[in-house]
Amino acid sequence: MGRMWAHPAKGVLLPKSQVVRAIPHGIQNGAVPPFTAANLPPIRTEPRRAERITCDGRELRIPD
Repeated sequence: MGRMWAHPAKGVLLPKSQVVRAIPHGIQNGAVPPFTAANLPPIRTEPRRAERITCDGRELRIPD
């Protein structure tokens, strides 16, 4: 959300569209623990090729 606010408020460019893959957090005491910010890797300024969301004007490509 901070990046989204900084874009219009301060003119900060948004990073390129990308898939941000969650880090699995497993099971603790037979239950799935809450999802937290620790389960998300940082958003990259320049995403890896396998993470890029692209559109050629006709087709939107979102990696698996």
